Amino acid sequence: MENQTTELYLNLWRYMSPVVLVVGLIGNILSLLVMRFTSMKYTTLSIYLSMLAVSDIGLLIFGLGPNWGLYVHQFNLRATHAWVCKFHALIVHCCRDLSAWMLVCVTLERLVIVYRPMRAKILFTSRRTILTIFVVMVTLVLINCHFLVNMTVTVAQNATAEMKPILYKATTQNQTFHNRTIYKRNETASIEMDICQNFKYSEGFYSYYWTWIDGCVASFFPFTLIFICNLLIVIHLIKAESRRNIRMNVINSSSDDATKSMTVTLIAISIVFLLLTAPAVIVLIAVNLKIIKDPTYELTPDDKLLITVGYMLEYSNCA
Repeated sequence: MENQTTELYLNLWRYMSPVVLVVGLIGNILSLLVMRFTSMKYTTLSIYLSMLAVSDIGLLIFGLGPNWGLYVHQFNLRATHAWVCKFHALIVHCCRDLSAWMLVCVTLERLVIVYRPMRAKILFTSRRTILTIFVVMVTLVLINCHFLVNMTVTVAQNATAEMKPILYKATTQNQTFHNRTIYKRNETASIEMDICQNFKYSEGFYSYYWTWIDGCVASFFPFTLIFICNLLIVIHLIKAESRRNIRMNVINSSSDDATKSMTVTLIAISIVFLLLTAPAVIVLIAVNLKIIKDPTYELTPDDKLLITVGYMLEYSNCA
């Protein structure tokens, strides 16, 4: 049963990764072209959505791409050099967080447009939109800059990994391996590995705090803001329509229909966003709690399968 579970999560990385990668890259590139080379390029919404496409492309290339290469070619990019380890972790986390917060910016803009349409024309200019994106990016870099200090490549000797079907042992987000020397013994192997991981002095931070901080920044906080904003938009639209029907008994205008359509779209996006990003966060928190409770705890094939499914859903959010 364990061998079947191991084979399943490895096959998910091998065969589902290229599908998500290709579909995601094509979809985001087309989206970027539409936003920048049509009449939409003159709107502030197109700037946010263009940045969303760029961040999704970045996450697919730097996040999913190296993982696929690892499981197909047994090459771990992150463990090749200390600075690659540091910057790769920083880029992946910033791209993932930026995708979430671009959706928040879009939703906040729609909220202001619904409640203060005249004021929105003054507030939301291209220059202010670009400044907002810059501030968000700087904030996310500051939140994730600890990777530049706390991550490095070290050598672990006498580590073990399953010989079949791949010489790799899946771990949590802060530890990745690159095989160096293999000493076969029965069905396992003693392996000398290059490991991209945090320094010992920072273990307390990553064990007790970072998983929660990362989950809130990447998923829970953005979803909460998006959900609240959409709820306020829906309440306003319902009240506005009710007032019009009572006082004027007029037919809805095309602009009202467009606003409703956009609101429905944003609500759908917020729900899909939570469904695709929350599982990875929840699984990593659950696994981390097991490790905190028992420092000698090793990931089971079921843990690895759940982590793999969570990451696949998260990367699918970029597609």
